[in-house]
Amino acid sequence: MVDSSLTTALTDIERQAVAALASPSSDTSYVTLSGALRDIFLTHERSRKESGVEQAMVEGLFAFNSRYLPEKQAALKAAGLSTTYFGLIGEKCTDALSWLLDVFLGESSKPWRLKSTPVPDVPQELSELALSTGIQAAREYQEGLGREITPEDNVRAASLVRQAMQDAILVETDRRAKQMERLIDDALTEGGWKPALKDFLFDVAVGKAAILKGPIVRERQKKVWGTGSGGKPKVSYVWEPALTVSRVSPFDAYPSASTVEFEGDFIERIRFRLSDVFWMLKRKHFIKSQVQSVIDDFPSLAGTEVRAIDSTVAPILQNQTGEAKVQGTVEGLNYWLTVPGTFLRNAGYEKFPAGKSIVAGELYHIEALTLAGRVVFVDENPDPRGQKPYFKTGWQSIPGSFWYRSLPEILADIGDVCNADVRSLVNNMGLASGFQVIIPDTQRLLGDKLTTMFPHKIWQFKNPSNSAAPPIDFKQPDSNAQELLGIINECRQWADSRSGVPKYLVGGQPPPGVGRTASGISMLFNSAAKGIRRVVIAVDLEVICPLLEAVYERKLVEAEDAAVLGDLEVAPAGAVETLVKSELAERRLALIGELSKSPDADLVGVRGRSAVWREAFRSVEMEGPAIMAPIEKIEQKAEAVAKAERTKAEAEAQAMQMDAQNKSLEVEISKAKLDVERQRFAMESKILGLKLEAQITENQQRAAITKRMASSVDLKTAEQLGQIGVQTDEEEEEEEENDIRVNAGNLEALGTPPAVPGVAGAPEGVEAIPTGESGMVVNPGGGPLEPSAGGGPTPETVV
Repeated sequence: MVDSSLTTALTDIERQAVAALASPSSDTSYVTLSGALRDIFLTHERSRKESGVEQAMVEGLFAFNSRYLPEKQAALKAAGLSTTYFGLIGEKCTDALSWLLDVFLGESSKPWRLKSTPVPDVPQELSELALSTGIQAAREYQEGLGREITPEDNVRAASLVRQAMQDAILVETDRRAKQMERLIDDALTEGGWKPALKDFLFDVAVGKAAILKGPIVRERQKKVWGTGSGGKPKVSYVWEPALTVSRVSPFDAYPSASTVEFEGDFIERIRFRLSDVFWMLKRKHFIKSQVQSVIDDFPSLAGTEVRAIDSTVAPILQNQTGEAKVQGTVEGLNYWLTVPGTFLRNAGYEKFPAGKSIVAGELYHIEALTLAGRVVFVDENPDPRGQKPYFKTGWQSIPGSFWYRSLPEILADIGDVCNADVRSLVNNMGLASGFQVIIPDTQRLLGDKLTTMFPHKIWQFKNPSNSAAPPIDFKQPDSNAQELLGIINECRQWADSRSGVPKYLVGGQPPPGVGRTASGISMLFNSAAKGIRRVVIAVDLEVICPLLEAVYERKLVEAEDAAVLGDLEVAPAGAVETLVKSELAERRLALIGELSKSPDADLVGVRGRSAVWREAFRSVEMEGPAIMAPIEKIEQKAEAVAKAERTKAEAEAQAMQMDAQNKSLEVEISKAKLDVERQRFAMESKILGLKLEAQITENQQRAAITKRMASSVDLKTAEQLGQIGVQTDEEEEEEEENDIRVNAGNLEALGTPPAVPGVAGAPEGVEAIPTGESGMVVNPGGGPLEPSAGGGPTPETVV
């Protein structure tokens, strides 16, 4: 889109050309273009002034320096009021600047880093190397299985190849990122990065916009080591082109009315020294005739073009502007425009320095430079996308505007209230510092007037009217200091909440200089409000990252070592981003700890825990792929461990089963032993019963024999004594049978044992005990059973 300011420039080309022909030292072929560019600048300047941006920037600078604007200072003096300025706005701006400096420049570490993209594009040789690494990992995986390979194993091996390739590429790109970081950091250090960033942060806290320009090739002195006399090392300095980064003052920025993010026309005002102009003669694409004319006329051109805004802010910015500070420099205007070819051809410019012809119907993104109104450079924008080497941010964005709301603007009303309160406090303290003298009737004065007072003064009056009223009275004014001081404290609290900037340099926590350490950053941001965090994030994302990406792309073009080439991106390493990563790392480690203790850990699995570990390593800036094994190998190891655990569990189960069987057998054996013992006890009881029965039978037989013998001997005598009731044989036998029945009844009462073989009712399988013809138990050896010492048979003969 062509800027609207070009319309005026095109119509005034002829007028500017005629007026410029009066300069004999300039090349007349560039006069028309110089006039057209000048008109564009005047349009931008008028637009900025009418928008009120200049006045707001001036007021912000005066407020930061605790000074009233000249017109307000004069009005207060004319009213006889105090001109004391409390400086609340300057205090908050200083706090904000201190926070920003501590975040971005607090330590030696840089507020940025390079990291690989999620899927980096790498050279072919690196892909082949990664592929060989993956194949080797898959081969080791298959060899470690120790069994026949299944189709599922082949799928896992293929996945392992891909994972190993990705890990190898990420490790290599991270290594290349570290090397490229060193190269860029060295270039930025030599190109004035830190001083430019420091001034840039001042504009963030105070100005309507903070602008960084870069990377721009400028000539800088570099240290060169050589060999001197005697072989000793010798250092010398030479001027060489170098990539530089510079801060652009918001007072030197002139965007068009339609520009928001440098997509439209933009003009930067620059002051050039004579050495800078001589450097242009050494560079190609500069118009040497025009440069030489500036060098020839430099004494008369230096110190000119001091504008009204320069004189206004000169008391505040003594090191930047003002007539005394611009002596020895000429004003340069760096134009970044989008123009049709017709504009350039009508201005007498038909070719670019590289020889490319200008076509009337095409649109061109051009860069032009004028010194003291003379065109010294015109060429196409080196960026093929037409992007300009400027990056900006501010305290609070305004949608649709190039400019931002500055911190002094946000606090302007609170600052006015606080200053009014302080002026009242000063005036009140002046009034209340002593009494007031009241003379109700000046006619009673002896002199013309009273102008002095001192201790022990004698007051003399006259009283021609014999008045009873006192001729003089003293009144002590009331002091409102406490109430006014309370308003100041309230204003400070309002300023804290309105700005979002916590106190920093007033003795609170955290202490100054906490730096970019982990504990320091935590202290820093635990007490910081969201306002300062928002500004830090904006600086990271809107300025530092895009600027460093431009530097990185420039280094890629100039790189001669293929080992530093890689698909990388710039990531912020500011305090907020560092704090967020630290919190994420702590949360992930806590999650890993909970997973290791939770009974539901199997819900996540080995692959899930591996992913959490990789992210934890990434949060602490460690190369996770280089530390952790591929997931397939982890799963293979986990599978082997699970298999071993299953085998162990099965062996333990089998051992427990065998143990149970052994115990069951022992129980059966115990039961068998008990049965045997029970049978033994039963047999012994039977044997004892048989012994008892045999003993009884033997006793009965002996008794019967004895009786028969006695009856035979005394038969005759018995027959002789028959008259006295001697029993007959039949009666004696009947009596013996009755005795046997009685004894048998007694045995049944004791429990009759099982019958012995040879006796009625004896069980099968038990050998019969032999008896004699008379029914006595006999010895198995053939002899009669001898009675034991106790009157019965011995156990051996019984068995």
